[in-house]
Amino acid sequence: MKKTGFGLVLAAMLAVPGAVTAEPTKQDTKAASAECHAIVEATGGSKQNMAAFSNGEFKTFGACVSFKSREEARERKAARKAAREACEDARGEARRDCVRSEKAEVKAKKDAKDDARIEAAESCTEQQKDAETFGETYGTGKNAYGKCVSAEVKKDGS
Repeated sequence: MKKTGFGLVLAAMLAVPGAVTAEPTKQDTKAASAECHAIVEATGGSKQNMAAFSNGEFKTFGACVSFKSREEARERKAARKAAREACEDARGEARRDCVRSEKAEVKAKKDAKDDARIEAAESCTEQQKDAETFGETYGTGKNAYGKCVSAEVKKDGS
C-alpha cells in the first residue's frame, strides 16, 4: 500500500511540470524569428545591446529565437486561458467566436508590449550615436542601454 501511494504521488509530481509549460509550435518559432530579426535590427546587431535589451536572457540570434519561441508559447497558452474564462457564459458557436476574438485581443496586447520595447531599442540605438550625450543621460556601464530602453518604454506609456 505504501509503495502504491508513493508511486501515485511521484506520478502526480512528474505530470504537473509538463502541464504547466507550453511547447512552442512552428507558428511560435516563426513569430519568434520575426521578432528576433526586428530586435537585431533595432539593437544594431550588437551582442552587448541585445543582452541589455533582454536583461541578459540572450545575446545571439539563435538564443533569441529559442527564448522568444518559448515566450510566444506561454503567451498563446495564457491568451487561450484568459479567453476561455472571459467567454465562460457563452455556448456553442457563440462561445467559439468569443474565444477566438478574445484570444486574438489578448495576444495583440502582449505583442504590442513587445513592439514598444523594440521601438524603444531603435530609439536607444539612434541615441547611442551621440556617445557623449548618451553617456551623460544613461551612464557608461554595461547596463546603460537597458536603462535607456526601460526609460523609453516608460516615456511612451507602455
